[in-house]
Amino acid sequence: MENFYNGKMAIFKYQKRKLENKQTILEKNLIFDNIPCHLSSIISTRGKIRDIDSSQYINKVGQVKKVFLSPKYLVDIGSFISIIQDGKIYEFTYSGEAYIYSTHQEIYLENIQIA
Repeated sequence: MENFYNGKMAIFKYQKRKLENKQTILEKNLIFDNIPCHLSSIISTRGKIRDIDSSQYINKVGQVKKVFLSPKYLVDIGSFISIIQDGKIYEFTYSGEAYIYSTHQEIYLENIQIA
């Protein structure tokens, strides 16, 4: 299956680090780099209650993204993912749960725009 992958993926994770002044900060650290992958997408629409007026619904329209990669990489929920595919860079600030199979794994990523 990996022969069909046409992208490269980097996985980052935010980790806490204590500074000398005892303040704690979050740092984005590279976990894996140059992982062969394939990014796919489908269009998604769903209703969501408005934050301002809960009696009205708005439609959220977006693309649900799914990345395919080897099952040998452990990708934690909430990881930051960057993918280069077809000359474009895609960045996701949150990864969902990995669905792991014997030949590959699939991870859902979501970009949403309010319409």
